[in-house]
Amino acid sequence: MMCLNCHAPIATHGVSAPENIELMSEEVQEGIGCDWCHSVSGVDEKSIPSLKSAPSLIKYGPFENLESPSHGISFNPLFKSSEFCKGCHEYWNKKAGILTTYSEWKESKYFAEKIQCQECHMPYVEGELVEPGVKKSLKKINIHAPPGGRSPEQLRKAAEVKIVSMRKENGKYIVEVEV
Repeated sequence: MMCLNCHAPIATHGVSAPENIELMSEEVQEGIGCDWCHSVSGVDEKSIPSLKSAPSLIKYGPFENLESPSHGISFNPLFKSSEFCKGCHEYWNKKAGILTTYSEWKESKYFAEKIQCQECHMPYVEGELVEPGVKKSLKKINIHAPPGGRSPEQLRKAAEVKIVSMRKENGKYIVEVEV
């Protein structure tokens, strides 16, 4: 259940234990989709995930002054903040960190330099705001296929590793590195 809270939040929304997810609608099985993320109105750190999201005809996002023929649109600055990412990427069980991606970011040079998660994981690209069949709308948008933490591209930007020393002892290599 804990995994589904972030990986398939629609399946767990408002229920203590979801029914068989394979019998649910395609939208629910999709896991994280447009409707879930763009229904986030805030953060509630007492819940898991800590994102406040509910089905609504208002969709939230990082752009101001937009209109849609399908639903209301509301600017939400949370979409430009790492606080949004914290909703699924930070989880503590009592005093033990289970998933501490947000805490790690807060201790990094990126936090010190005021670089939000979205700047690396959802960079701006030229693209469609919505499905072309719904409305033609080109704008600089955040990429929605973000490279993860194991992405070689992200790792090249994230860590500098230097071999300080290397020796062979009893048939094994002992390597000291500096990160």
